Formats: sequence, C-alpha cells, structure tokens
Amino acid sequence: MKYLNNFLFAATIMLLLMAGCDSSVMEDGATNLTLNLNAHVNGRALSTDPDSTFNVNGATISFASARMYLSEVTLIHESDAARTSLLSSDEFITVPAKNDNNEDISHTVKEQIILVRHDTDIDSYNLGAWPSGKYKEIRFKVGIAGTTNRIDPSQAPTDHPLAKQTDRNNHWNWNAGYLYLRIDGQVDTNGDTIPDDEWAVHLGTKRFLREVTLMHDFTLEKDKPGTLDIWIDYGKILSNVDLSNPDQRICHTMNNLPVANAVADQIPSAFEIDSQ
Repeated sequence: MKYLNNFLFAATIMLLLMAGCDSSVMEDGATNLTLNLNAHVNGRALSTDPDSTFNVNGATISFASARMYLSEVTLIHESDAARTSLLSSDEFITVPAKNDNNEDISHTVKEQIILVRHDTDIDSYNLGAWPSGKYKEIRFKVGIAGTTNRIDPSQAPTDHPLAKQTDRNNHWNWNAGYLYLRIDGQVDTNGDTIPDDEWAVHLGTKRFLREVTLMHDFTLEKDKPGTLDIWIDYGKILSNVDLSNPDQRICHTMNNLPVANAVADQIPSAFEIDSQ
C-alpha cells in the first residue's frame, strides 16, 4: 500500500506538470471531489413527476426536463491561484468540429464537462482529482465555450457528456451547438391548477454563456474525499418569466430573445453554496 500511495502521488505531480500548473501546490497531495447539485423550486425539492406542481410567478407549472451543462469548473486557492481538475490524457476525446470559419477540423476536448440531469434524479457528479489545500472561491460556466461547442456530438463516445442524447435533445447544429439549459413542462392556462399546455425554455449559443462565482472557504484534505454542496433554484431562473403569457411560454433562444435574456441574466444568482 505504501508503494501504491507513492506511485499515485508521483503520478498526480506529473499530471500537474503536464497541465502547466505550479507543482508547489501539490505538496499536500490530491483530493477526489464530488459535486452535489441539489435542485429546488422556490424552496421545494424539484420533481418531474407530472403530478408535482409548482407556483412560479403566479403560474402553476410542472417540469418534464431539467438539464444543463456546466464547464470550466475552477477553484480559487487562498493564494488567489486558479486550480482546475487533474484530467489525464486518457480522459480527453478528439472529435470532428468546425472552426470559426466553418472549416472542418479535429478538436481535442481536454476540459471536464458536466451534463446535469435533474430530470433523472441524478444530483451527484464526480469532479475527479484536485490539488489538496485551502480554497476560497468556486467558479464555473453554465454552457460550453469555444470550439468545444462546435464539435460533432454524434462522434463523441456514448458515455461522454457531450454525446448526442437520445431521450432529450441536447444539440441543435454546428452553428448553435449545445443546449446549455433545457427546462420544460406544462403550465395551467385555465385557472384550475392543472397544467394543460406546454412551456419550454431551451437556452444556448455563446451569447448566453454565463459564469457563476460562489465565495466559500473550504479545505480539500489529502487522500480524503471532498464534497461541494451547491443548491440551484429553478424557480429563480424563471423568476422574470410569466409562463401564463403565451408570448413568453416557448423559448428556443433566438425565437424569443426577451425570455432568453431574462432567463440567462438570472442564472448566476440561481446557485448558492451550502456553507455548513
């Protein structure tokens, strides 16, 4: 076991050096980190059971889909240095993509991408290995940036978060790329509190990429699993949308820019870190 621990420690240092990180931060080893992303709607646990309804801005709604992409997860060390996950080359994928001139290229995805699927009751996600130490801030993007948003999802491994999903569409086309946020369901339109018509907010394109910053002091200890507990309020994401209004009920980003802007602007404030 002693030799195994020494090997793992040395391998982690090598990964950091390959990634261009400051090896001095690795003197305390690495921590395997889990993200618990707890979903609620205005204080009530999110459910996609069609019999579960929620009041959002006076409208009675239900949820059928609740998904989003998180990328570029970054932890800010107490020294103000930014740290990213220690992915190995075995975790990279190389797939066809388009560059900004719509030319065919090959692109290697090296960053960690998280497909959040709250509509399948999954709220825990493995963030991999991180340098141990004291941290003060968490940053991530809701959405996918750059060329990674212009890959061919049909060529991604089926178990990769960027793969084309068969149960809920997660990708439009080369230009628009991925749906960063997909929430939809039914809304009551006749006042009987029973949802009876569709609503949908499908957000994407680089214009609506949003960064989330959460201030929180925490320590990742060597060889001990760590956990980040974060809450997301889907009610807050919809807080500036009136789903009882037919003009605001369906948004596929570019077809309804007022709703797209209203939703995107609420994303950063919809997340909250559990400070306990």
